[in-house]
Amino acid sequence: MHLSILAAGVFALTLAASTPALAQAHFPSDEDIRKVARQAGTIAGEVGIVIGVLEADGSRRVIAVGDAPYNGRTLFEIGSITKVFTGILLAEMAERGEVRVEQPIAELLPADVVVPSRNGRQIRLVDLSTHSSGLPRMPDNFNPGDAGNPYVDYTVARLYDFLRRHELRRDIGVEAEYSNVGVGLLGHALARRAGTSYEALVTSRILAPLGMTATKITLSFADIAKLAPGHNANGRKVANWDLAEAFSGAGALRSNVDDMLTFLAANLSPPENATLGRAIRRAQTAHFTGRDGRKSGLGWGLSLLKQERNVLTHGGGTGGYLTFVALDPERRLGVVVLSNQVAGVSRLGLHLLDARIPVSHAAVEWPFRVLPVILALLLVAGVYVAWRRTGASRRRSILAAAGMTVGLMLWMATTYVAAWLRVLQFPPGPPTMVVVFMLVFVLSVGLGVSPVGRRLAAGLPFVVLVGVQAFRLPLELMMHRAYEYGLMPRQMSYSGLNFDIVTGITAIVVVVLLATGRAGAGTVRAWNWLGTLLLINIVLIAGLSAPTPWRVFRDAPANTWIATAPYIWLPTVMVAFAILGHIVIYRALRRA
Repeated sequence: MHLSILAAGVFALTLAASTPALAQAHFPSDEDIRKVARQAGTIAGEVGIVIGVLEADGSRRVIAVGDAPYNGRTLFEIGSITKVFTGILLAEMAERGEVRVEQPIAELLPADVVVPSRNGRQIRLVDLSTHSSGLPRMPDNFNPGDAGNPYVDYTVARLYDFLRRHELRRDIGVEAEYSNVGVGLLGHALARRAGTSYEALVTSRILAPLGMTATKITLSFADIAKLAPGHNANGRKVANWDLAEAFSGAGALRSNVDDMLTFLAANLSPPENATLGRAIRRAQTAHFTGRDGRKSGLGWGLSLLKQERNVLTHGGGTGGYLTFVALDPERRLGVVVLSNQVAGVSRLGLHLLDARIPVSHAAVEWPFRVLPVILALLLVAGVYVAWRRTGASRRRSILAAAGMTVGLMLWMATTYVAAWLRVLQFPPGPPTMVVVFMLVFVLSVGLGVSPVGRRLAAGLPFVVLVGVQAFRLPLELMMHRAYEYGLMPRQMSYSGLNFDIVTGITAIVVVVLLATGRAGAGTVRAWNWLGTLLLINIVLIAGLSAPTPWRVFRDAPANTWIATAPYIWLPTVMVAFAILGHIVIYRALRRA
């Protein structure tokens, strides 16, 4: 909320002095928050959002969005936000001397339970809380009897069986891999050490001391009446999830916005001279830093907001709910967003902390879909024109263009679907993105030195060959916007170490000079060398920004966005088009 200066003089000064809380307010008005929230996803019928904001002065507001009569007391499954509570439990028990953060998990389990190890290193409690244990996201013996309530029948015995058989595929404490089974194991082990259930432990150590009376796992009939019905992504009602003890610490809690605001307030101002207060502070400090530069506390994710401020975040998702919490300790702000299935709650929460962060990525996504298609159409048209200008018949030219069309469609569709299915990864996982990079190089260079490249070089004038490379100007503007949206590391934008925008700008200048007869092959040769060097520069920066063992640039985020749709078309279409273009120009210069 912002104050306007309505008048000068004593009255205005008195008004400002009488409303300090308003003057310091960070979050927008309730109505503005509702408008922004509707950008996060479809909100209709019984699907809604309840948002809680915590100002620096400690004041709280609850804003309900949608037609359903939800409020700060409405219960939601908070899913993986439970992991934050489990992380604080670990810190709390360590403060009491009941466990050690660096303690091997095997010491908290029955003697006959075999815990996997790797290269002589054992899985520790801190590794489980920071997702660096090497355990996978889910156990391989997770075969739900009820798909609508998948965690209800996963017993501790099955968890122990998984541990006995599992072989770690990555080193412990080196690389992060989000692991539900890992944090579930941690919650179970802590409860076992305390001689109680996870729910009883988290209630006695965190919920009861903070007065979070509505937050629980087991609901009474009165609680169920306050529970928002879960919905899937298609807006259909779905059953609630009941997580068995083996997974309770990973996502079993239900809560409401009122309680979560209390939790956030306690995290901003932990109880003084108390074990819980020390544990809360300890959980917020970095206990792991991955190769991609991302840091983890105990349960909390530690992020650098717009490369400026450290924030603590965690999201949650179950079959019918999506949730998010975030803290900005420096500005003493907190936000919680609970929904029964609205897709963009995380971006909404971050936007409320910093309005520069968009609620939707639609504005940056569509250019990465449109520009590659335009380039593909230009290449098809170029093939047809080049064939005709080099003496081919209309029929052969159409067939050549049709063949190029089919090839481009297959390539673009395959890479897009692979990215959409998230099967493209960087090492130490299956190096599918490395394979994609190799294919991009082989196909673009191969096409350039093939008879297709020869025809293009012979049939298209320099003004066309150089002119199409001007696409790198809008591309660099798109990439800079992706950086501003937090998708891409700074060094890959023109505000960092990527100077390829010069290639796009100078392409336009060279085209004008060529068209007016004031430039010839020498100018094209110099421009082509410049463009090639700048292209090599950004390709190297992109590779050294990826989360591989050879990563050099460690500022977050890592260059993983290009492995997702629609951004996969940046390397597979636009970089390939640039490589092909330079090779064809080199061939054309040899003919000049």
